[in-house]
Amino acid sequence: MLREILPNARGPILVDAMLRVGYAIFAIGTLGFLGLGLPPPDPDWGSMVNDARKYIYANPLAVAWPALAIATLVIGVNLFADGLREEIMRYQR
Repeated sequence: MLREILPNARGPILVDAMLRVGYAIFAIGTLGFLGLGLPPPDPDWGSMVNDARKYIYANPLAVAWPALAIATLVIGVNLFADGLREEIMRYQR
């Protein structure tokens, strides 16, 4: 049964796992924004957004760069998983 089911389920399981990694990255960023993440000497994108929020009218890019980094990382992880799934499916046939 594993010989027939596991090869067909490998692609969707991989994509689902990478989506969960993306959710975890967003959750860590949210906790950092709320002040519940890493302690202050350690860098965290969520805390960087929270610290720059005070200066959003003077320097809007200070908020945009950490938020863009979080979004780029999540999109990159999802695209990597999709490409990996396509390669697995191509060699499986």
